[in-house]
Amino acid sequence: MSELLKDKISSNISEEELFYKIADKGIDAVFHVIEKRSFLNTIKKLMLSQKLRLTNRNQSIKKWCEKKFGSEMGISNFSGNVKNPFRVRYINFERGNKSLSNTMIVIENSVELNNLCKERKKRYGTYVKVVFAGLYQPTRAIKPLTMKVLKTFLSKYNIWDMDFAVDILSKDKSSDKSKFKNAVKGISNNDSKIYTHYSTTYANSCVKGVEKVLIYDKYIKESIYHKQRLCKALEDWKRIELRVRFRKRFSKITNKEILHYKDMLDDIARNYSDFVLFGVYEKTLNAQIAYLKDGRRKIKSEVKFKEWIA
Repeated sequence: MSELLKDKISSNISEEELFYKIADKGIDAVFHVIEKRSFLNTIKKLMLSQKLRLTNRNQSIKKWCEKKFGSEMGISNFSGNVKNPFRVRYINFERGNKSLSNTMIVIENSVELNNLCKERKKRYGTYVKVVFAGLYQPTRAIKPLTMKVLKTFLSKYNIWDMDFAVDILSKDKSSDKSKFKNAVKGISNNDSKIYTHYSTTYANSCVKGVEKVLIYDKYIKESIYHKQRLCKALEDWKRIELRVRFRKRFSKITNKEILHYKDMLDDIARNYSDFVLFGVYEKTLNAQIAYLKDGRRKIKSEVKFKEWIA
């Protein structure tokens, strides 16, 4: 279907109907900090060892790394040990994949990991950070292998951090710092640690258990940075993300804890849309949790926003 025809069809949908088609919650990223030896044994058992690659083969991951670790990537030996330079590798779960979705990112010898080694009196290089990113992406299909490997890691290792996300439609600019300050009033505990970078606004000092919270223009990110051709119906698409510190197994996370963080996302989202009065339904989140906690469940591999991709 042509882009023009899709835009014409989308224009016949009311604002409220469109909102409820798009609004949803999901787990977007899972982080583990694991002993490197254990990690290598696990991917060997999963027959993934040969798929571990350097990031220069995937530009999306390379750019993500530069954004997250730019200051560290230019330093070959900040740990003081030539044998353990900063390094990022990844495993691709989809042939020809160019995005963060359907990948496992493996970080070695970052400042965070080296500080952890010092704290625990371990040698540099003892730990790796494993990241499953892009797990909730309505414009992409998450492959069964991605979820299968994630489930293995969740059953075997503690979660370090987890990103929860909510998608909404809002005409408010995500770069409006004053509006964001008001939206995260009960979550951010230091307004001086709120920053805006392009279309994203962050709060990096938050209440106990929350690492950070942010809002960004999802339409801009997908259409400009990821070169996806999206219909104009999505031009007000915003995403709010909450990074939560868990440090325990996924099976030990209670429904009460999940509800607490879902409520946090709803409280923020209400500041950006009147349609969030009673909260945002969490269809994707419920499906993810059901699959990851129950081995008998299946999860669909589908592009949720297929009708809005030109």
